[in-house]
Amino acid sequence: MQDSVNQLRTFLRLPEQKQNEFWSTWRIEHIRFMSKNARSDGTIFVPDSERTGRLLDRLRVRTGGGPVKDPETGMRFLNSLDLSMPVYLGDMSFGALSGVPNIAIARAAQIESVVAGTGEGGLLPEVSGIPNITVQWASARFGVTADTLSKGSAIVIKIGQGAKPGIGGHLPASKVTEAISRARRIPVGIDAISPAPHHDIYSIEDLGRRIRQLRTMTGKPVLVKVAATNYIPYIALGVARMGGAGIIIDGYGAGTGAAPEVVRNNIGLPVEVAVASAHNALVSEGLRDRFLVIAGGRISTPEDMFKLMALGADMAVLGTATLIAMGCVMVHRCHLGFCPALITNRLSDRRGSLSLEFATGSVVNFLRGWRDEMCRIMEASGVASLEEVVGNRSLLKPSGILDTEASLIGLEEDVPSEFPPLPVQVPLPQHMEEHILRLSGLSGNSPAHPPISSMGSNTDPHVSGTQKLLDYLRIDGAQVTRPSVDPYREEIDTSVKLRGGPCISIPCFTVASPAEASSPYMDMVSRSMQVPVLKGQRLELSTWCTDVEYLSTDWRQQILDALDEGRRFFVVQERDEPAPLVVARIDEWLTEHRVRGDAFILAISDGVHCAEDVFKMVCLGADLVSINVPVDVVVSKGGTTEHIENLLAGIQKEISLLSGAAGVTSVGRSLRGSRELLRAVGLPTEVCQSLGVKAGGE
Repeated sequence: MQDSVNQLRTFLRLPEQKQNEFWSTWRIEHIRFMSKNARSDGTIFVPDSERTGRLLDRLRVRTGGGPVKDPETGMRFLNSLDLSMPVYLGDMSFGALSGVPNIAIARAAQIESVVAGTGEGGLLPEVSGIPNITVQWASARFGVTADTLSKGSAIVIKIGQGAKPGIGGHLPASKVTEAISRARRIPVGIDAISPAPHHDIYSIEDLGRRIRQLRTMTGKPVLVKVAATNYIPYIALGVARMGGAGIIIDGYGAGTGAAPEVVRNNIGLPVEVAVASAHNALVSEGLRDRFLVIAGGRISTPEDMFKLMALGADMAVLGTATLIAMGCVMVHRCHLGFCPALITNRLSDRRGSLSLEFATGSVVNFLRGWRDEMCRIMEASGVASLEEVVGNRSLLKPSGILDTEASLIGLEEDVPSEFPPLPVQVPLPQHMEEHILRLSGLSGNSPAHPPISSMGSNTDPHVSGTQKLLDYLRIDGAQVTRPSVDPYREEIDTSVKLRGGPCISIPCFTVASPAEASSPYMDMVSRSMQVPVLKGQRLELSTWCTDVEYLSTDWRQQILDALDEGRRFFVVQERDEPAPLVVARIDEWLTEHRVRGDAFILAISDGVHCAEDVFKMVCLGADLVSINVPVDVVVSKGGTTEHIENLLAGIQKEISLLSGAAGVTSVGRSLRGSRELLRAVGLPTEVCQSLGVKAGGE
């Protein structure tokens, strides 16, 4: 593994970033300085120009405390290791990484007295003898034996991860080489896709039994890793009551070797929201003492770590930051095996390998620089020990947070900022246009296959610049309290049955312009994918058609009159406010008047850009959602009927992925009006109440 003649021993030049990235050039260069110099560059707080819209960036560290010299950063980890600082180098598997980085991370952890997670996929011999590691028990049990479980300081039961809640691990076939095959005990050249759920863990009680069994078999403490989802307080309480030593909470935006983009970008909560919520619950139930809360997901600076600890975390996970420390240039190609920095490349890469000496030294320097910068923050805030920081929210100063966020983190004295009006007309972002073209087969992707992406985070919320209401809504990922449904192995029914009408393949329809109303082109696409077309006052699919009612501002009486006359299909169009608000309001009103089953809501919105927006609109109460925006994109780029069929098939697969991750087996029977599957992030109470959606962390 280390004998290659060509070994990379330097940082590559950073490519120009052509779109907004959370891992911006400044953040990468800041980490690189520490990796080269083993110290802080003196910039201990993130510049305002680099702050995103996430809550963590709208909290500041209070400074001006008493003088502090030589602050204490150490901690005792699970009564087995004395650490120099509460840092956990993220669970990154052999397979996702190319081997040398796995060894470098483990060795650096031992040198600098921190902890390194080994991830799913078996242990390398060079790693298994290092005590500063944790060993993962994941759903596929790749490379797991009684011997490997006894290595290291703790076992981690991996239920989920922040980049793909409700979805199993995904190692593409091109990266399953002979060496990976031996370590994981799987065939060469075949996708290694872990099951979404553990098939022996379907409840908190099942999880408790597994914790006790592993602890009894190995004598090791057991941590549980979960994605940050809606029910994180209950999961944290359950893990604590069932004898777990702690919980690793992996937030939205965490890195990964490979994940479907639609899952990575839309499911799960930011880690700061989840940590604050879990800490609140544990304290209220008297379970916080001697229970570790470890937080990960977009931790890019010691300032991030300090603030997360003040919100309630004991330790911070450094995953993507660690890869940047050894040379990652954030080109989002980890899943392809063509990493220019040779970190996630295939082992057979003829370009050579990453130098183990360079990688280890860079991570060691990075950790030393991280500790130096953390000490400077502690001195500035007057804190003598990091133990004093955990859960101490008085160390935080809000800067433009909302009432929902203030309530969650206990900083009620902040006056909620004015929330900008939500736009009705929303332009299509560039990254979404590219996604649509890849689904259709017009641009660099297998047609109709949901695009796979990897390390990095460059989409909403709070990175590209949230523009539409639906971007503020996060989808739940099933974790422990209910099982996810494996979309790769189990059938998920995406169809919707129209009362008195046909069964359609997905909860979508298209709107024909006057020029297209009689076009056989539209009818052909409609029939091939079983998606109806709205032509003026009629909704049509093959030989079936029905009249529709376009709702006005006085829709309540209009609906009642129409139902009395036997008309059941109602069209919602955006006028003075976004369609999601109107749909949610109508759905709630229909339910209160006990006529919800008699009416069908057809939502037309310029803010519906692809599958995730359809999913969210159905959760808010729509029966069918217009997908004209993505169809128009394909047509405008010269797409044919085949390309539109690819697009619709791709949207169907993405809805299936989202449904499985949320634990839904049938869209038609389970999804409509399921607001509990959504959480609002960054919306004030008034808007949350209008949508009928809880704020993240509630």
